[in-house]
Amino acid sequence: MNHEIIARGARAKQILDMPEFKELLEQVKRDTFDEWAVTPEVDTQRLASLKSEMTGLNRFYMKIVSYVRDASVEQHNATNIADQ
Repeated sequence: MNHEIIARGARAKQILDMPEFKELLEQVKRDTFDEWAVTPEVDTQRLASLKSEMTGLNRFYMKIVSYVRDASVEQHNATNIADQ
């Protein structure tokens, strides 16, 4: 069992469960969307930049989620090995 993966996953879960973190993510998404909504279509450079910001935010969030998932898999595998 890899205790580092499990500990990292536990810390990531704590972050994801924090109301402040959820609020922060939603506010950044809203701010970015609101800016995108008022950006003229001809400002393709700004639209591309906003898209990159959202992509980065989504990657950041999914990385934290992957730490939680990896810890769950690690715990599951350790339990299965111990049961055999």
